[in-house]
Amino acid sequence: MALSKIGSDNQSNLTWRTNIDAAIDAIEGCIERRSSDGSVETYTPTADTDVARGTALTTAVSELSNGDNLIIYGGTYETGNSGFVLNGLSDVSINGIGRPILRTTNTASTTDQSGYRVTSTCTNITIDGIVFYTEFLNASYLGNNG
Repeated sequence: MALSKIGSDNQSNLTWRTNIDAAIDAIEGCIERRSSDGSVETYTPTADTDVARGTALTTAVSELSNGDNLIIYGGTYETGNSGFVLNGLSDVSINGIGRPILRTTNTASTTDQSGYRVTSTCTNITIDGIVFYTEFLNASYLGNNG
C-alpha cells in the first residue's frame, strides 16, 4: 500500500490516507445487492482474480429481484463468453463505483448471443458507472478470413 502525503507534515494525515487506501482495497471487486426491503447481500470473490470477480458477479445477477439495486465496486470482472442476461425484471438499478470493467469474450459467429443483455421483458432498468468490454476472438467475424 502506497503512502501519499496530503495536507501538512502532520502524521495523522498520513495515517488517514493509509486507512482510506485500505478501505478502497477491501471493497474493490466486491458486489452488494440491496433489496427493496432494506436487506443487503454481499458477494465477495473467492480470490483476487478477474475470473473470481466475474463468478461473484454472475451469482449476484442471478439473484436479482424486482426493485433491487446492485452495486459493483471497481475492478475487472471476467465472465468468459457467458456475460449475463437481465430478463423479466423491473425497477432494478446496477451502479458501478470506482469504474468497474465487465469483460466478456465472443468466440462464435455474428449470431452469437454472448455478452451483456437486457431483454424487452424488463422495465425501468438503470445501469450507470460501468464499462462493458467484449473481446471478439473469431477471426472470420472480424473480416480476417485468411
